[in-house]
Amino acid sequence: MDKQDEIQFFDFSVVATTRRPSNVYSINIQKTGRLSFGRKLIEDFFKEEHSHVLVGYSQNKSELILKFTTDEDPRAALIKTVGKTHYISATSFFRAMNLDMESIAGTHTVKLNGDLLTVKFG
Repeated sequence: MDKQDEIQFFDFSVVATTRRPSNVYSINIQKTGRLSFGRKLIEDFFKEEHSHVLVGYSQNKSELILKFTTDEDPRAALIKTVGKTHYISATSFFRAMNLDMESIAGTHTVKLNGDLLTVKFG
């Protein structure tokens, strides 16, 4: 191996991880309309008595609003569980709100506002 073929390891840079810290509330919205809840949200809010979630949207603030609740509210969506993933299907909701799935798809940080959880878009 001559001098030109030597690998120069100091030329490589470390890429920061895209994984969110485990102590941050987050949701993931897929282009299909599936809304998955981050592990920390589930640990802190998903209880047997709060097996459903109300979903709202503020057009003025471009915010998604979530509230964990009971099954007594007919507007609430059942939180489904597959393995360690907790999710709802929000396709109809996103369509009704005329939200562009391409622009809102991805992982979002959730802010706690009293008993409401909010996600700011844009």
